[in-house]
Amino acid sequence: MKKSIFAFFVLLVFSASGLAQNYTIQQYLNIRSAGSPAFSPDGKRMAYLTNITGTNQVWVLDLPGVNPKQLTNYSDNISFVKWLPDGDGIIYGKAVGGNENTQFFWMKPDGTGVKQLTNDPKVRHNFAEISADGKKIY
Repeated sequence: MKKSIFAFFVLLVFSASGLAQNYTIQQYLNIRSAGSPAFSPDGKRMAYLTNITGTNQVWVLDLPGVNPKQLTNYSDNISFVKWLPDGDGIIYGKAVGGNENTQFFWMKPDGTGVKQLTNDPKVRHNFAEISADGKKIY
């Protein structure tokens, strides 16, 4: 299963790349990418980030690589995504208002029920680790 996901990302990268060429700044800024794969605890789904809409957003697809669905649609960039251990929620990081101080957010696996978990403009949460019981974020 992980081999097929790896193959998906390899194909995505190679399909986006072509012959070597010089890029203008605008062309460089328009390059689309996908990354930060996060597998659901049951191994049936994968959340990931892609900037296909212009900024990194959370998408989920059923494995092995079908039915991609966009879960977030912000003008702000999403910096990371992680499943809760029970599979009942997804944690992600977003800088509110573009201030680069990433805060924690939670949503259901279908993208509904979004809740902002932290709101400290002096703190930047660059990644998340979640306790096994899903009650603490580090």
